[in-house]
Amino acid sequence: MGDGPVTLVYLCLEVAGCPTVCRHCWAQGNGYGMMPLAEIEWVLARAHEYCDGRGLGFDSYPMHELAAHPDAAELFGLFNSHSGTVAGGTMFEPWPTTGVSLALREDWRDVLRAAAGTGTEHVWLAFHGTGEVHDRQVSRRGAYAESCLAAERAREAGLGVGCNVFLTRDSLPQLDELIGAVGRLADEGVYRTRHGNLRTDGVATVLGRALERGRERDDELWFGPGPLPAPDELAARYGDADGLGVHMGPESARYLWLDRAGRAGCG
Repeated sequence: MGDGPVTLVYLCLEVAGCPTVCRHCWAQGNGYGMMPLAEIEWVLARAHEYCDGRGLGFDSYPMHELAAHPDAAELFGLFNSHSGTVAGGTMFEPWPTTGVSLALREDWRDVLRAAAGTGTEHVWLAFHGTGEVHDRQVSRRGAYAESCLAAERAREAGLGVGCNVFLTRDSLPQLDELIGAVGRLADEGVYRTRHGNLRTDGVATVLGRALERGRERDDELWFGPGPLPAPDELAARYGDADGLGVHMGPESARYLWLDRAGRAGCG
């Protein structure tokens, strides 16, 4: 937090856990419970009232997998109604989800209808490979097929589909197959290729192949291998010498990691 006055309180509520346990995710691997709808309503109302009484803005977001909540259809409008930043729109555009819960729910049409009715236009998925490679990364058998089914259901409900594609040592040999699969599931041009767990000399090759196929340029994520490099090594290793459009600013995920490491005395 900076030295300036606080003007906005942003409350992240852990309303539901994920049905997956993704190996790369800081939030997973923990036993998040389900927060009852009545408690969510009470917390949002009280927190919003508290901020209003002190001249503060208020916003909130449901963590970690909204689609896993039994009252998911109610949550889109509820959280949007308490948002001081969406200005009559929606914070769920696009709506990020693993897709697994949408594949498992019998009321998936109601959930997707509720999302669309409050302004959501795209469901945003993530793929870490195809088949067992994806399943292993998210620690759930059948997760790849479930995410594919979620994409099909989103389209049936009239929503667009976008996704992140994460490239790792395991998924790299599947690159052509993965791009083909995502191309069939996602809207044209509405997906990003991210990469991690690659050798330094493989980054340019992977990004080059992805960009040749029209993928959107994006920040890279730091998943290793090994500990986070020192700033000068990081800049030398992942600078933009090849014109790949890698952002060097503070919005880059690797610099967020660098900042965390520095504050922890590790940088």
